[in-house]
Amino acid sequence: MRWDNHQIYITITTMRDRSLIIFDCDGVLRSASWEGLFKAYLLIAKYLGKDHRGFFKNINEFKKWWNPDWKENNKALGIIDSEATDKIFYSCYEPYLALFPWVPDILKKLSRKYTIAMVTNATDKSVRNSLGKMTEHFSLIAGSEHVKKLKPDPEGVNFILKNLDIHPSEALMIGDMRVDVLAGKNAGTKVGVVSWGLGEWEDLIKLSPDYKFEKPEDLLSI
Repeated sequence: MRWDNHQIYITITTMRDRSLIIFDCDGVLRSASWEGLFKAYLLIAKYLGKDHRGFFKNINEFKKWWNPDWKENNKALGIIDSEATDKIFYSCYEPYLALFPWVPDILKKLSRKYTIAMVTNATDKSVRNSLGKMTEHFSLIAGSEHVKKLKPDPEGVNFILKNLDIHPSEALMIGDMRVDVLAGKNAGTKVGVVSWGLGEWEDLIKLSPDYKFEKPEDLLSI
């Protein structure tokens, strides 16, 4: 979804000689929910005066219809100005979002060795609300308002690489969905996948990622 403040935050302590880890957010560092997404889009369809059954009849059909690039969902629903529907979405979905309890410890340890950044199709505001003081570990967070094209387009990853002046070969993109893998590969970075997100693990493995993280502690093996 969208946020109106396009300010970019870059931590001054970024080091050019450190390798970069780029995290996705939802499903990787904080919870994500098919149920929450489904309910949010039911409310959006109702607000638009449209019968959701013309798009998806149940949550299983919704999973096939839904696109991680929410701009494509807006097009499918005929949304031109998404300000009102953004509010509906987040009012319904935010309660399903929570930072995983292991995140503070693992981020702290990783940030001692690597530069840490984030590319997310969510808004900068939403992510920062969840991260709280954990934002201090991120040199740069690129939300949906910072790019024209969302993942799987590599624009967000390239945005991070350019602003932190890091070569793609020195970067690793970590995500839980196909779009994260494609965004990283199209930008020339290494890619890693996690098993605890929304993506189907078997399908992610078929994309031949460089790293496979079956449990959060595996992130420390990078």
